Amino acid sequence: NKTTGSVVTGHGRVMGTPGYMSPEQARGEVESLDARSDIFSLGELLRSLRSEKPSDRSLDAICAKASAQEREGRYATVQELVSDVSRYLDGLAVEARRENIFEKVGRFYRRYRFFILLTAAYLVMRILLLVLIRP
Repeated sequence: NKTTGSVVTGHGRVMGTPGYMSPEQARGEVESLDARSDIFSLGELLRSLRSEKPSDRSLDAICAKASAQEREGRYATVQELVSDVSRYLDGLAVEARRENIFEKVGRFYRRYRFFILLTAAYLVMRILLLVLIRP
């Protein structure tokens, strides 16, 4: 049985789950609530879904940017957050974090490990054949 109705709250009354509310929402600043307040909540939800053990720096950076204390430091739209999460899942660089050259090489290796190892095996076999067949 489905019930219908609406919940009416007083202006400026704080409602939400502590720990998932943006700072401006927790302070009751209703006029400053926008998509970035929801993005804060999504960032905290993502942070709680990841494992308790240390996670990838890129995922940490996404969570940190989404749930930044200052609204201006967060993703401007949910689509930007979704794009960064998609890039992370695809093994690509994320906008929330700048990688150094070693991290880029490591990410490249993890993404193309099979092809790199296949090429290396081919080259080793090729060199062995050249050495062993040499007249």
